[in-house]
Amino acid sequence: MSQTRILWIDDEMFLFRTFIYHLEREANCKVDGVETVTKALATITSNRGAWPYLLTILDINIRPAQHEDTTEGDAETAGLDILKKLREHQPDAEILLLSGVFERLDEQHLRELEGVPRIDKATLLIETLPTYVNRLKSRKGIA
Repeated sequence: MSQTRILWIDDEMFLFRTFIYHLEREANCKVDGVETVTKALATITSNRGAWPYLLTILDINIRPAQHEDTTEGDAETAGLDILKKLREHQPDAEILLLSGVFERLDEQHLRELEGVPRIDKATLLIETLPTYVNRLKSRKGIA
């Protein structure tokens, strides 16, 4: 059986090295980090068939890097654009939204996030993600 994989999309991956290390150890999984909007969209659209990730963690406030072309959408809504693309190409994907400030989003954008689990970066505890992932693995029958 292949190792459980998690996709983490965040423009501040360097802040989460300790969390990722702990998550990989405690939930027995492999975390693939993606730090740019362009790479995130490419990862989503290039995977045909079954989505290889148990969970996709998405920083809803991800911002395009200075060198990135933002023709996919507005720089302020790049995370929402990724979420829409993910739902379009991988409708069965399990998604956990991560953000430092959900309040920055307007009412319309908040409605688009309805039903998607979310966690605030400020309250992210080192035990939280492994627990979440292990529950998800159990629910899906993954050892």
